[in-house]
Amino acid sequence: ICSLHVAPIVVIRLWKLSRPIEFLVCVAWVAFSWSYRAWRRSIWSIGFVALESLAAVCTLAPQLLAVACVLQVLISVGFFTGVIAASFFDSFTFCPMDRHLHLGARHVLASEGAQRCILHEIMSHFVAQGTFAVIL
Repeated sequence: ICSLHVAPIVVIRLWKLSRPIEFLVCVAWVAFSWSYRAWRRSIWSIGFVALESLAAVCTLAPQLLAVACVLQVLISVGFFTGVIAASFFDSFTFCPMDRHLHLGARHVLASEGAQRCILHEIMSHFVAQGTFAVIL
């Protein structure tokens, strides 16, 4: 999840805007991201603000970009492998998607909640991270 929060900032910085414009766009993104979390002041929400802010000011070294690219692939593959594995066990679960899959194909096809959950995970873990990896 941390890489998903850093990805938009890295992409903005790769646009090679003038530094003042880049900074303003990054600040706007951090504010938008925080507003999407309802301006929560929890440790997690503030941590994401700090992480996104750090990504806005750190040096984007080629090695850092290469590691970020590899992480996108590893996270996506690891996440979906874990979900599929967890769906085979009654006593082990780590996200709502594997609980829906555990209930079987009929449940997934009939439940709007299951379909929304699966679409959310595909969009956030596969499409978003795949897009970021391609941009890098």
